[in-house]
Amino acid sequence: MLRHVIWISFALATGCASATTTSEPTKIDGAAVYANNCNRCHEYRSPTEFNGPQWSIITTHMRVVGGIPADESRAVYEFLKAQHHPPYVAPAGLSPASSLGDSESGRTLVQQRGCLGCHVAEGQGGTMGPPLDGVSDRRTETFVLGQLRNPQANDPASLMPNLGLAPDEVEAIWTYLKTLDRQAGP
Repeated sequence: MLRHVIWISFALATGCASATTTSEPTKIDGAAVYANNCNRCHEYRSPTEFNGPQWSIITTHMRVVGGIPADESRAVYEFLKAQHHPPYVAPAGLSPASSLGDSESGRTLVQQRGCLGCHVAEGQGGTMGPPLDGVSDRRTETFVLGQLRNPQANDPASLMPNLGLAPDEVEAIWTYLKTLDRQAGP
């Protein structure tokens, strides 16, 4: 009798193990994750309320603050991005001011693109990312420009979203960031 119980237990265990190793990983439904998680803390938001770069910032924030796993966060982002008909395409050379080489244009871009949600600039903002005050004293121009163009270039695990900045926007932000070093000084 004991031998039969052991044999049945062994058969069940090996059968279950083989069933789990042959199944393919399930694809995460970004729409379901969005509907089942986001509405717990937020009123229902239309997926078309924000555009691609804005949803990128929001889903990165929720990955950290809401504890949503990375694969679910990516699935939610892909779902939200796909809701734009036609899909969101960042305008080339989006300019908040006429001359993007000046620091005020860079300051406007930092505010509009949601950088202050994670970074401190001029003593205000979030603390999830490193402070922008004094950044050109701590980092090289090459590093900062690379980070603005592709946040994962310097660190593949970076949580900073790619904002799809145009080259003139990157330059304007760098011009602004250099002014913060003078303000952050002794």
